[in-house]
Amino acid sequence: MTSGSVYDIGNPRLVGLRKWQVKGFEKYLIFYLQGDEYIEIVRLIYAARDISQILAEEE
Repeated sequence: MTSGSVYDIGNPRLVGLRKWQVKGFEKYLIFYLQGDEYIEIVRLIYAARDISQILAEEE
């Protein structure tokens, strides 16, 4: 089962990145990668920040 929406970013490490907004915490976004048997939380980011810039620099 997949939750969240796809978040396209130019960072090749983050192909398939998804974004999830948690009910009750709308100002915070969880960015994650989903594999067959795992979920990797990449970042938890406050929505008012420059998300594209932050994720572009993610290694």
